[in-house]
Amino acid sequence: MNIIQPIKDLIKSEKAPLVYSTKFDNYLTNMLSIGKIDHSGNEDSLIKKIASLYRTPSEVSYVDITDKEDTVSFIPTSRIIKMYKRSFKEIDKNEFEKYITAEEDLYPVHTYIKNYNGVWNTGRVEMKIGKFIKKLADNEKLTDKQIEIFVNKYKALYRSRTNPILQLVSGQDIKHWYSQERYAHTPEDKNREGLGSLGKSCMRYGADYFSIYYENPAVCQLLILQAKEDKGSIIGRALVWKLNDGRTYMDRIYSHFDSDIYIFRKYAQERGWLTHHEAHKSSDGRLEESYTVSLTNANFTSYPYMDSMCFLSPSNKLISTKRRLGNDISASDLILLRSVTGSHERA
Repeated sequence: MNIIQPIKDLIKSEKAPLVYSTKFDNYLTNMLSIGKIDHSGNEDSLIKKIASLYRTPSEVSYVDITDKEDTVSFIPTSRIIKMYKRSFKEIDKNEFEKYITAEEDLYPVHTYIKNYNGVWNTGRVEMKIGKFIKKLADNEKLTDKQIEIFVNKYKALYRSRTNPILQLVSGQDIKHWYSQERYAHTPEDKNREGLGSLGKSCMRYGADYFSIYYENPAVCQLLILQAKEDKGSIIGRALVWKLNDGRTYMDRIYSHFDSDIYIFRKYAQERGWLTHHEAHKSSDGRLEESYTVSLTNANFTSYPYMDSMCFLSPSNKLISTKRRLGNDISASDLILLRSVTGSHERA
């Protein structure tokens, strides 16, 4: 380990190398692998910055994850130094390097560090992850958006590692899970956290309009994230389409918590799916690439509001993200599915 300042100077200034547990370090690495939502190019800059601080002089160290999704724990360096001085009569560079980097849950530390007293488990402080990141990067000009993205990715990774209940459903099950009655939170829960885009979605009452979904099970499914405390309710959903070119496309994600968007993204990423959130879009937010699906059933009395697949040719049984479906399809046969009342209009 390369300590930037001499050991005696560090201890005198009550600083020590900032050390992350293997688990926390793995979190940072895996947070970088989760798909992006904003396309500014700076979404992961704060994660990289925090990773780069590893083993630099700091007033805190022994950073570790906790059993909560939104906190970390650490030990103030002043406390670490007091513990060290109690164990060692003299400051020894080699011993201090082993002392500061030892993880008793990974290595038999007592076999190679004399007077070791379990420092990772002594006098820990727990703090919300957002507040802790601000503390670590105190000299940086952080935006609220950077903090929000970091926290959301951290929480998403925690949830993805504690067995999120994700399930693909089709047919009448889509109608079942789309209903607001199945949501863990609703607008009526005024004191409940996490209403999010799911609780406010315009189609939460539109179950009567969903025939186009559940009567095309071969090409249309719904990915749901069930609530752990109540498996009869959901906290997120996204339509999943089988495209004509053989690829799979996950449509817009609706969730109670922004952090859960990353759970859906990770699920899609692991399966090589295209996603609405990572698709190339024009300045007005429209998809640049055309995605088309062939339906078995396309003629219905009413239709839902469609985020992506909003152009339908009922007679040709084609639905697409783009108005132009082919030279053999007349404009009079094309309808736009962008109504929240079940109706449609000519495209």
